[in-house]
Parts: sequence; C-alpha cells; structure tokens
Amino acid sequence: MQILLTLRSSNEIMMAQKDLLKAGIRISIIGMPRDISHECGVAIAFSDADLERVRTVIGEHVYGNAEFFRHGENCYEKIHGESHGA
Repeated sequence: MQILLTLRSSNEIMMAQKDLLKAGIRISIIGMPRDISHECGVAIAFSDADLERVRTVIGEHVYGNAEFFRHGENCYEKIHGESHGA
C-alpha cells in the first residue's frame, strides 16, 4: 500500500527527497491528490513497508509540518498522531 508524505513547500520536498534517497528508501514525487489539502503541490510517495524508516529520516531533519497519508477506500486519510515538525 502507498503512503504519502506532505511537507510545507516544494523546497522541503526536494530536501526530503535527497535525504530519503540517501537512506536507500525507494520514493516517487507525485502531484498532490485533490483530497489532500496542503500548501505544497507535490508529495512523496513510498511503500507502507518503509513508513518507520521514513519517519526516522524525517525526524532527524528540520521539516515543517510533515504529515503522512494512507490511501483509504475512496480517498487519502491522514495517519493521525504521526505529524512531525512545527
């Protein structure tokens, strides 16, 4: 199953992309799905098997308002309690 990571800006997405790839995590940059309202127009997609590794990498860096979403039946649903940053 696919998980999405959203951040405040495309600049933060690019920084996170670099950090996640450096950690050996397979990711994709995708356009922000319509059912996720967020300031940035792109998100990082990755396998749910890598969720803990992504949390660790994101937690080691200063990213504003990192949020995680899982695809539900008809929309993406926020993974509650997993927000990082300000």
